Amino acid sequence: MVSGTRTEVPVDDGVLSGLDFGGRGPDVLLVHGSGHNAAVWTDVAAHLVEHCHPVAVDLRGHGQSMLASSTPEQYWRDLGTVVEALRLDRPVLVGHSTGGYAVTAAVAAGLVDGAALCVVDGMVLDERAAATAAPARWQNPQAAEELREPSRVSCRSYIGDGSGCGVDR
Repeated sequence: MVSGTRTEVPVDDGVLSGLDFGGRGPDVLLVHGSGHNAAVWTDVAAHLVEHCHPVAVDLRGHGQSMLASSTPEQYWRDLGTVVEALRLDRPVLVGHSTGGYAVTAAVAAGLVDGAALCVVDGMVLDERAAATAAPARWQNPQAAEELREPSRVSCRSYIGDGSGCGVDR
């Protein structure tokens, strides 16, 4: 079993806590969802340490981080400071649920230059009207095709004709 070393990261109005699981290779920042904490990533980190350097952070109001949170915006704004303070070099950003929102927003805002994003069961905080209207766009016969085509195009541009991507040509 891998256990991380407790680390503290100063942010604008206090300190966030986290776990550095060690390992060598590319940096990976693991961000938990609501109601969880950095320790939730321990089993995942055990599989990563042979290949990379996983670090998990406790968001405000979670785990060992004693800072209160009044808005979800604080979660993603803190991530830029965390990456800089821990000297993570273009980390792969992995977020679960609210953590997925946080890593996506941090990259979109330009606070973190991530090598890649991995969102596990993520969410987007839209206004209620936009959130309820959006699903209607994907409830038609063309929806599946509209979703598949960008993947085909990306795959083909990445490896050529797409023959190794598992997509229909």
